[in-house]
Amino acid sequence: MLTPEQLQENKQRFIDLLMETKRPGMEKVIEWLMSTDFFEAPASTRFHLNYEGGLLRHSLNVYKTMLLMAFAHSKLTNTEMPTDSVVIASLLHDVCKANTYKKGQRWRKDANNRWEQYDVYEFAEDEPLGHGEKSVYLLQRCGLQLTESEIYMIRWHMGGFEAQGNQMTLSAAMAKHPEIALIHSADLIASSILENEETEEKKND
Repeated sequence: MLTPEQLQENKQRFIDLLMETKRPGMEKVIEWLMSTDFFEAPASTRFHLNYEGGLLRHSLNVYKTMLLMAFAHSKLTNTEMPTDSVVIASLLHDVCKANTYKKGQRWRKDANNRWEQYDVYEFAEDEPLGHGEKSVYLLQRCGLQLTESEIYMIRWHMGGFEAQGNQMTLSAAMAKHPEIALIHSADLIASSILENEETEEKKND
């Protein structure tokens, strides 16, 4: 779990990074996010960072990892990705999850084989637009001016985890914007390595 101080620190870091881009429409995006549960929401129901502030922490983890991906990309291809694109794509790729996790309770047996209630997060989608598509839609609805590359990265950040019917479309998208691989890799490393290690540490406490 995160302390109130950590939650506030993460929130301020997130906002500061976005505002530094000076991208038209960003203030509206932040204003909208402030009206949702984005800063308090979990990153998932049970897979990674399923606690208050987990979604915000995950977004920052993806940003931190994508900085490394972008650096490697520049060294390998002599093509530098704009810093603004790194910030925007990584920090805003999962805004589709705002207002989608609701608190609930379930039953289980404790160590003494007695039934007990425990708190959980449950998924409750109210705008079934898809995953990456929804993030792009919500950002553009706020008036954020996204580059074509940013749209493609946010839309396809799930990479191969997209529904099978979209695989040919994904291949075409990556042929047009190979940097999709960077955000997908950053997302995967953040959720499967950085955040998985954190979960294991908690289990051993």
